[in-house]
Amino acid sequence: MVSDRLGKWYLEVPDSSQLFQYRHKTNRLDVGDVTSHLLRAYVLEGNNHPAKDYPHLFSEEFPQAVLTYEWKSSMSDVSNVLNDPKVLNHPTLLRDQNVRRGRNGNANPRVWVDVLFIDQLARNIPVELGVAQEYYILCLLHIVAGSDSLLRRGWCLWELGLRAHSKKESLIIGSLGFQVSSCKYKAKIFGKINSMDQLFNDTRSGCW
Repeated sequence: MVSDRLGKWYLEVPDSSQLFQYRHKTNRLDVGDVTSHLLRAYVLEGNNHPAKDYPHLFSEEFPQAVLTYEWKSSMSDVSNVLNDPKVLNHPTLLRDQNVRRGRNGNANPRVWVDVLFIDQLARNIPVELGVAQEYYILCLLHIVAGSDSLLRRGWCLWELGLRAHSKKESLIIGSLGFQVSSCKYKAKIFGKINSMDQLFNDTRSGCW
C-alpha cells in the first residue's frame, strides 16, 4: 500500500493536517509512518478498504487472536508485536489445530485489528462496541502491545477490562508503564505492569 494508492494519497495530504500530530509528514511514505489514524482517514475519504485491494490478507473466518494497541503506533510496530516469539510460540495457539503454522512450525494466527473492522467514529457507538466485544471475549488469545501511555486510552482500557472480565488469557508484549496519584496523599507512583493479573490486582493503583 505504501508504494501504491496509500502512498500517493499521503503525499497529497496537507502538512498542517492533524494526522501528523504524532508523526511528522515525510517526503515518502514508509511502513513506519502508517498508523491507524492514517488508515482511517484514507478510507473515510472514499478510498478502497485494504480488504478490497488485498483480499488475500483478510479472512471471513473467526480470528484466533485479538489485539489491543494505541492508534498512534505504526504498522511496523504492530507487526513487530504480532511477530514476537512470545506470540508465535504461545502454547494456547500451538495447541489449537485450527491455527495455521508458519515455515518453522510457529503459530500464524488470524488476528482481529479494530481499525480494519469497526468504525470508531460511528454515530451508533454501542453497536460498534457490541461487534468488538465478541472478539475480546471469545478469541483464544488477547495480545496487548504495551506502551507507557496505553492505560490513558479509553478504548484500550475498555478492551483490557472486557478481557479481564471474561477471565481469559492475555499476553502483554513489552510492559504497561503507568503513573497514578494517590487520592489521599496526591503522591505520584510509578511502576511497570507486565501481566494482566498485576494490572488488576496491584493495590498501589487503586485510584487510577
